[in-house]
Amino acid sequence: MKVFIFPGQGSQQRGMGGQLFDEFPELTEAASDILDYSIKALCLDDPDGLLDQTRYTQPAIYVVNALAYFQRLRDGAQADGFAGHSLGEFNALLAAQCFDFASGLRLVQRRAELMSQVSGGEGGMAAIMNLRRHALVELLQAQQADGVDLAIHNAPLQSVIAGPKA
Repeated sequence: MKVFIFPGQGSQQRGMGGQLFDEFPELTEAASDILDYSIKALCLDDPDGLLDQTRYTQPAIYVVNALAYFQRLRDGAQADGFAGHSLGEFNALLAAQCFDFASGLRLVQRRAELMSQVSGGEGGMAAIMNLRRHALVELLQAQQADGVDLAIHNAPLQSVIAGPKA
């Protein structure tokens, strides 16, 4: 069984994507049009130092993951399944043909905008380890943690909560 697994946020680095942008000029242009900035310049050169900001990181990773996947398809690779870590789930859904490239990018762009609103200021996120999802939800309710929500369920014993830092 062959499975394609897509990485999530944290895998970004200046120079990512390399020649993929030139190999897929139509998709690169479409991504830049949707995002209203040059995805190629962001990933390869990061001239404004934005690549580590969630608002830019997530679309960049989605695009590079997608282009790498399309390259593998073009080279004849096939998979029996798809998986992704956190943000990479969107690429797994793209590979499973749940939506097209542009639709996925718009979803990721919106996700990144929303997530960037909780970084810095009054909001925050925290990983919760070794606690099952239902137990975490019960704990949040018992503590009357208003505005704190289960944001991501990564694994049976790993979730992420988001809400006011306090």
